[in-house]
Amino acid sequence: MSVKLLFVYGLRCMKEGWSTQLKQFPGSETVDIPGNGKGKLLPTVEENVEWLRAYVSKGGHRDVVLAGHGLGGAMALSYALKYPQEVKALILMSTGAKLKVHPSHFMELEEATTNKNIWKSLV
Repeated sequence: MSVKLLFVYGLRCMKEGWSTQLKQFPGSETVDIPGNGKGKLLPTVEENVEWLRAYVSKGGHRDVVLAGHGLGGAMALSYALKYPQEVKALILMSTGAKLKVHPSHFMELEEATTNKNIWKSLV
């Protein structure tokens, strides 16, 4: 069974932010979380964890290593606590088990999902 390295970015980030890491770890991938330019924003870490679990399951991944930044790190921590048998390791950057995010960030991201110009200005 092979290990799958998944990079999970935070709010106001894009998957391209992991491009250097993807080159260094062949077979790894970046997870496009909902609300960061695509899809409907999920307002809680718990909802994002369940979305991530569905993503992992759909990809048929086993023994995942979750590398997360900001919200992505909170998702990784929560995922590992809730489903420890599915996670091989964590790589955490600028994150914590609980993150206080100002509500205006969520409102901006919600607006940005329908307006690419707003999205570009945020990122």
